[in-house]
Amino acid sequence: MTELKSRRSLFYQPGNPAYWLFLLLLCFGTFIFAGQVSAATGAYFPVSVFAVFLWGLYSVPWFLFLLNEELYDRQPAAVALLGFLWGGLIATFAMALEANGALIGILGKTVSPEFARDWGASISAPFVEELAKGLGIVTLILLAKDRFRSIYDGIIIGAFTGLGFQVFEDLIYTFTAANLTAAGAEWQAVLFTFLGRGIISGLWSHAMYSALVGAGIASYVLGRNKPFMRRFLRPVIYCFLAWGLHFLWDSPWVNGIRITPVSMVIKLVLYPLLFSVGIYFAFRRKRSVLSQVLAGEVSLGTLSGDDAKTVGESWLFRKKIRSGYRRKYGRRSSREIHNLQKAQRSLAVALVRSERFEIIEEKRARVGKLNGFEKNRVQSEKE
Repeated sequence: MTELKSRRSLFYQPGNPAYWLFLLLLCFGTFIFAGQVSAATGAYFPVSVFAVFLWGLYSVPWFLFLLNEELYDRQPAAVALLGFLWGGLIATFAMALEANGALIGILGKTVSPEFARDWGASISAPFVEELAKGLGIVTLILLAKDRFRSIYDGIIIGAFTGLGFQVFEDLIYTFTAANLTAAGAEWQAVLFTFLGRGIISGLWSHAMYSALVGAGIASYVLGRNKPFMRRFLRPVIYCFLAWGLHFLWDSPWVNGIRITPVSMVIKLVLYPLLFSVGIYFAFRRKRSVLSQVLAGEVSLGTLSGDDAKTVGESWLFRKKIRSGYRRKYGRRSSREIHNLQKAQRSLAVALVRSERFEIIEEKRARVGKLNGFEKNRVQSEKE
């Protein structure tokens, strides 16, 4: 019941100025987006529906990823949805759409039209878009302070904010590609745009940039007790890295008219590698935190040191343990070990979240019950 009330409050906080700011900007961005969609669907309705279907389908695996138990202390879907909406409707249409054009126009007048043509996107997009998405992360912190307990939380919310920006921005690019294509080739244009911007290059672009910005913002918010330089330096490094990666991606060196071997290596090798390494270290850091927080439970006798260490191991390692139990004691024992592992992780998450004492006690009791039940069962089967 407590969790349900907390989730409802995300969508209705009349006493919170951040709520009204979010609502106002969401209405404004939705209005602009609706105008873009209306113009596109009026000319190519079936093709536009196909484009919306493709990008909607593209978003599904990301939200399934959110529900994956491997995320442990995962963000509620409501928080991810608000981040997605900010990135897609507010950052894209209420902010970046006009600001990017204005900044590129200023570059054209103050430097030269050629410079604005070649470098305008790489200068404007990182500054405007990362700032717009970063403001969304700050707004979500103001709406749901209790949901931001670690840098990892900033990474997840930042990633979903970036995903929203990418999906809605690329949807407009897809509409544009269909409108600019000769009659009869609109379907191919939509499909090629989706493959190029979504599958080949989209998996590790905006989501990665915004995850870095989210990590920087979270490290600042949570670093109140850190030394002054460390509290300010880490966010600057995270945000500068996001800006630099975004700048390089949009620069003529990588995003020029002609595809070069260097641009292909950067887009298809370097960025996927950076994205994968970032995910790996984020997961490893989170698992390490959960193992550490269970150290006190080991001294209380709730679980063993080996079990606390197992919580911090990978999914494959824990699956290997369950497979060993299945071979020795049967499928039922494997399922019970799985339930015990989930209960131990749930207890660790409650400790990280600093949940109420009665909630922690309830989860602690469940771990003890499952642990004792499984030990007795294995012992009886041995005998």
